[in-house]
Amino acid sequence: MEAHKSFNELASIADSCQLIGALVSLGTMNRIIPHRMTYTDPNDPQAKKPRITELLPREHMRVTPTGFYIFQVEQSKGKTQLWLIGVVCLMFFFLLFRVWPDWLKQGVWYLSWYTLVFLIATAIIRAIVWFAIFHIGIDFWIFPNYFIDSDNIFDSFWPLISLDVREDMLDVRMLFVRVASAIAIFYGA
Repeated sequence: MEAHKSFNELASIADSCQLIGALVSLGTMNRIIPHRMTYTDPNDPQAKKPRITELLPREHMRVTPTGFYIFQVEQSKGKTQLWLIGVVCLMFFFLLFRVWPDWLKQGVWYLSWYTLVFLIATAIIRAIVWFAIFHIGIDFWIFPNYFIDSDNIFDSFWPLISLDVREDMLDVRMLFVRVASAIAIFYGA
C-alpha cells in the first residue's frame, strides 16, 4: 500500500485488488460468497449474481478479482429506534389533522401559502433577471440550482448566484437577436 501515493489512478486489476486488500485488512470491507446451502455448485450461473450470500470468516478473506466485496457499516440500534418513534409520532400528528386546534391549522395554512408564493415569485424573478442581463451576453442566475433534483432541499438555494460569460457573447447573429429583443421590449412589442 505504501507504493501508491494516490489511489486516483488504478491502472490494473492488481492495483484494485491491492486497494481492496488494504480495506479488508482495516476491517472496512468484507468478502461475501454465495450461500453454500442455496448454491451448492460454485460454477452455477445463478451463483454469479446470488440473491443470498454469507460472510466469510476473517481468516478466509483472500482478495481475488472475481470476488464479491461489501462495505459493512453497523448503525446503533438506539438511533434507529429513535428515528422509528419520531416517524410514527409525526404520522399520527398529521393523521389527526381534524382534531388540531384552529390556530395550528391556520398556522400550517399560512406557512404553506407563503412558501408557495415565495417559490413561484422566486422562479419568476430569476427568469426576468436572467432575461434582462442576457442582452449583454452574460448568464446571470439567482439560485442557479433552483430546479435541480436533489435529496436535500437546501441544495436548490446554494450557491446564491452564478455569473458566466456566454460563448456566443460576440457572435454577430446572437448580437442581432439581442438588439432586436431589447428594441422590442423597449417599444412594448
